[in-house]
Amino acid sequence: MSFQIPLKYDSMKVYLAGPIEICSEDEILVWRNYVSNRIKDKVEIIEPKYHLGSDPEIFENTRSNVEECDIVFAHLPKAINERRASYGTIFEVAYGHALNKRVMVISDDKFVHEHPVMNQISEMYYSLDAALSSISPPSTAGAGD
Repeated sequence: MSFQIPLKYDSMKVYLAGPIEICSEDEILVWRNYVSNRIKDKVEIIEPKYHLGSDPEIFENTRSNVEECDIVFAHLPKAINERRASYGTIFEVAYGHALNKRVMVISDDKFVHEHPVMNQISEMYYSLDAALSSISPPSTAGAGD
């Protein structure tokens, strides 16, 4: 008799990358709470620790979050992009790509979608819901065979 152990859906880790600096609490938290509430029963959510003090602490947290996750889920809304580019989020996207992570960029900003590098290193979505609908459990095909 063959016993098959399915992979747990929640073994996938999703890092919620997005602007923090020069953002209001609502801009930082509302979209993250929305995404987390939609998928937290299916995956493990990794959120940045944005109240860290020193630059080295912030960098170490950013680096380790990208290394630990399976998916970099990066939200770059136009309203924030127009005030200032989110350099930390761009680092997270590029570092995730360099580590062969799945990188998803969600933005209502056409300039993000038209950027030739962003189009090559990430999956592009115009809405959170569209991106969320593409997150599925890992395949269990062949598990336990």
